[in-house]
Order: sequence, then structure tokens, then C-alpha cells
Amino acid sequence: MQLLKTSAEMAAGQTQLVREVEHLKQKAGNMVELETFTGLQVSLLETQRHAISLQEALMQRTQLADRIMGEAEKERRQERDAWEEQKREIQSRLDATMEMYRSLALQHKALRQSTTKLATQMKDLYVENANLMSVLQQTEAKQIAAQRKNRKLQRQCQAWHDTVHRMLHKKQDALGQTW
Repeated sequence: MQLLKTSAEMAAGQTQLVREVEHLKQKAGNMVELETFTGLQVSLLETQRHAISLQEALMQRTQLADRIMGEAEKERRQERDAWEEQKREIQSRLDATMEMYRSLALQHKALRQSTTKLATQMKDLYVENANLMSVLQQTEAKQIAAQRKNRKLQRQCQAWHDTVHRMLHKKQDALGQTW
């Protein structure tokens, strides 16, 4: 920026010197003026050489600045590309994690429904088992009562059998004596 300002000042100075030289040429009628004119021309040439060297320096600095800016832009692009790639990788991992989460949530829901269904079935089986146990206890009680009654009837049958048998023996004995 300072070089541009200096270059502009130099150009303005050159223009001013050219005007002064022209002005002196018009006035120059004698040798002193011619010598001054020559001195001014030499000064103008030196100023022009200096301006040219400043412009070359400015051009070199501009090229250097452009190269540095280009390299910085290239680095920024590379960094941005690296960040974009990292962002894509993270997004990909996030998407995979979300898909796994959805899958696990569906599995959890299915397991919960299955568990609820199994719990209901277990409850129904428990109730049915309790009912069956009650019926079994009643049946066992009836069986025990039936066995008692059976034993009692067997004892009565045996008693009748014994009674009939004794009566038959008595009758046979009575008949055997009559025979």
C-alpha cells in the first residue's frame, strides 16, 4: 500500500518536474538556464530511474504477496477439504449409529412385546395351574374318600362273604348230618 502511494507521489513528482523543465526551457535564453535545464533533465532521469526501480520493487512485492496469498488460499482449501472429509466421516458414523439405534429400538420393542405376551401366558398358566391343583386336591380328596369307602365296602363284603361262608358251612354241616 505504501509502495503504491510512493509510486503515485513519484508519478506526480515527475509530472511536476516535466512542467518545470518545460517552463525553464521557455525562459532559458542563456547558458545558466541551459545548465539548469540540463541539471533538471538529469534529475528527471534519476527520478524516473528511481520511479522505475520502485515500480519493479512494487511489482516484485505484489507478485510475492500474490504467491503468499495463493499458497494461503491453497492451504485454506486443503484444510476446508480435510474438514469436509472429516465431517462426512463423522456424519457417516452418526448415520450408522442412528441406524443401529433404530434397529436396537425395534428389537427392544419386539422383545418387550414378546415378554409381555409371555408374561400374560405365564399368568394364564399360573391361574390354570392353580385351578388344576385345586381340582387335583379335590380329586385326591375324593380318591381318598373313595378308597376309604372301598375298604369299608371290602370289609363289609368280606364280612358278608364270611357270614355266607359260615352259613354255608353250617348248612353243609347240617345237611351232612342228615345225609
